[in-house]
Amino acid sequence: MNDNPYTPPDSNLDPNRRVKRSIFWKIYFVFLVLYIGFGCYLMLALESSGVAEYVAMLVSIPFVIGVFGYVWSKPILSREFWTYTIIVNIAYSILFYFVTNMDIDQGMSTGEFLVGQFISWLLGIPAYIALYLYQRKSNELWADA
Repeated sequence: MNDNPYTPPDSNLDPNRRVKRSIFWKIYFVFLVLYIGFGCYLMLALESSGVAEYVAMLVSIPFVIGVFGYVWSKPILSREFWTYTIIVNIAYSILFYFVTNMDIDQGMSTGEFLVGQFISWLLGIPAYIALYLYQRKSNELWADA
């Protein structure tokens, strides 16, 4: 109890409070950076790399930055930007199969290729979820924006 009745009570409400993510998200982010970085390196190192591969790299950079913003609770750019980033990334991830000139199956059988692509998309789902949660209007990071 305060001795002075005119002093306001202490409060632990911080207007700049940031949500702390679990260690899973931090480990996943490091994995995602390595996975996408290695994939970009492999795509660009091949002689058959073309415009589609360079666009894929350019599309993946903001995607990773958005996941970074989610994992470390940092408001980066605007909520609308991340909404469009999700849409563009999903659309181009599907379109890439049709516009690339690379041999994306690399000698694998159809079954092996489909299993590999399924695992790849499965590993990417948490990143799409993170970016979706990041851009939501209800996310308190955007309360000041």
